[in-house]
Amino acid sequence: MLRQIKIVFSLVFIGFCSLSCVHCSTGSNGNDHDYVLDALANTPWPMVSHDVRHTGRSPCLGPQTATIKWTAECNEHFTGSAAIDRDGNILVGTYNEGLFCYSPEGELLWVFRDASFIRGTPAIAADGTIYVPESFHHYLLALNPDGTFKWGLGDGYPLRSSPAIGLDGTIYIAGMACLYAVNPDGTIKWEYCLEYQFPGSPAIDDAGNIIIGSMNHYLYAIKPDGKLLWKYKAESGIVSSVSIADDGTIYCFDRYNFLHALSPDGGFKWMKYLGGGIAEGSPALGHDGTIYLSNEYELFAYNPDGSLKWQSDSAAYGWGAPAIGNDGTIYIHGFRAGTTLHAIKPEDGSRKWTIYLNSDASTSPVIDANGTIYVGSVNKFYALQDDQTSTPVRNTFGYPGITFGLSGLIHFYYGKTFKKVE
Repeated sequence: MLRQIKIVFSLVFIGFCSLSCVHCSTGSNGNDHDYVLDALANTPWPMVSHDVRHTGRSPCLGPQTATIKWTAECNEHFTGSAAIDRDGNILVGTYNEGLFCYSPEGELLWVFRDASFIRGTPAIAADGTIYVPESFHHYLLALNPDGTFKWGLGDGYPLRSSPAIGLDGTIYIAGMACLYAVNPDGTIKWEYCLEYQFPGSPAIDDAGNIIIGSMNHYLYAIKPDGKLLWKYKAESGIVSSVSIADDGTIYCFDRYNFLHALSPDGGFKWMKYLGGGIAEGSPALGHDGTIYLSNEYELFAYNPDGSLKWQSDSAAYGWGAPAIGNDGTIYIHGFRAGTTLHAIKPEDGSRKWTIYLNSDASTSPVIDANGTIYVGSVNKFYALQDDQTSTPVRNTFGYPGITFGLSGLIHFYYGKTFKKVE
């Protein structure tokens, strides 16, 4: 059970300026589909898999060639994937070092040090609040836009998922066996608990229902009031986050590597076997409805009717969720090759380009308004762009002068004891 950690900090007001999305299409958040965005920040990439439906589809054009713009380093490794705020700053978690905030030029602006292990991706609200899942001490953090502490909620088990923000500002996040709905002030709205783990992150359909899978073989649709709408039984535990298409079709895959397609009411549409390699990440959805996902060995593209469009024969794919540019290019981090990021043509699965990085994959790629790709690779974080004349900037180890922590925060351990951090 989540419990509120009450603490008062002085608030710092920061005015936001809007990004000029010269590389981006128009519409709500620059997209060609009207996502539920009222309480989610209108930025190029405000949360995991870009939006509440987890399409992985950016309104912006990604790089057509691969040049390193800048790199950053940490002592351990970068985790989850990045989120981008309205100033274009990049927020990315680390293992054992906190939440890092970089400017688009690669300057380290601040570090929130007491978020020890961030397995998921931050979500940014319309008012600039940053919601961060912290896995070591098991709490959901709310930070002000400048990285100072706002409030925290503790769970007795690791928060493995990334948060999603509903139309009314409710924050949804999965603990080990509970889905939590949290009000923007940090109070608990409701919780939906099972005896099995929720391994993925919650998605939200256009009606505001929360869709999430469990290791008990079921996919659940929970109404905004916390009551069960429907559930669907898969072949085995649902290990991916859900992706929801423009027409409401729901996609997910299970631990036996079956890709499932469901109607908006939870009815079965079709199912496909992905082969022997372990499926990773979650599906991404192209502008034409194509479903992209990978296992350890191959990248697959399925048409909305379940027919195979193409599959790669390369062993270089297979880690994390793909990101899709507004021209349809698929960006995916390599796993078996260990040190690669690929740009894939949507029409036939051939490569546009591949760039070799110098350490193993650790985050999924994201795309900003200027067409820059951000991706983590263990202890390095990369900004990649088209410009062949850029001079790489390397951030050295250590922290800048501005760091924030949780002085006075009460940590919650396994539902039994509290510990105050001085």
